[in-house]
Amino acid sequence: SRYILEAGATTVDGGEVTWQPTTINVAADPETGKVKFDGTVGAMTFGNDQQVVSIESLTFAGHQAGTQYGFRVGEVDMSMGEMSINSNGMAAGGMQGLNIRASSVVNDGRADGSARLEMSGQTIPGFGDISVIADVKFGDLEAVALGVVSERLEGLARAADPAAAIMT
Repeated sequence: SRYILEAGATTVDGGEVTWQPTTINVAADPETGKVKFDGTVGAMTFGNDQQVVSIESLTFAGHQAGTQYGFRVGEVDMSMGEMSINSNGMAAGGMQGLNIRASSVVNDGRADGSARLEMSGQTIPGFGDISVIADVKFGDLEAVALGVVSERLEGLARAADPAAAIMT
C-alpha cells in the first residue's frame, strides 16, 4: 500500500499546522506475517502567536516479522532533520537532527536487540548546544517472558485509564 498526503495547512485551537507532502509505503505478506515499510514525512510547523515549532522532514525504513511469542522483531531506521522552537520571536530550543537505528531478533527462544540514538546539537537556552549518542542493548532474554510483558504493556496502552489498569 502507498499512502500519500499532499501539502496543506489547517487551523487548530487558535494555531496553525502546516505540512509538506508525505509518502508512506507498506508491503505486508499475509502468509509470512512479514512487513516492510518506508516513507518520508514532509516538513511541518505547529504554532500560534506565541510559539512555533518547526520540524524538517522525517524519513524511516524497516522490516518486521511476527514471532510465536506475540511480539515483532526486525529493523528500523529513522532520521529527522532540524527541529526549532521559537517563542515570542526568539529561539527557544531545538536540535540539528535525530537518528534512531534499532534491531531485534529471536533465536532458540532467546531475544536479542539493540538501539542507537544520535541527537545532534540540541539547543538548551542559557546553557548551549549538546549532542547525545546512546546505545542500548539487550541479550539472551527469555522470549516467552518478553511476550508476556509486551502483551501487558499493549493492554495498558489500550486501557481507558492506564493508571488504574496498572493497579489491577
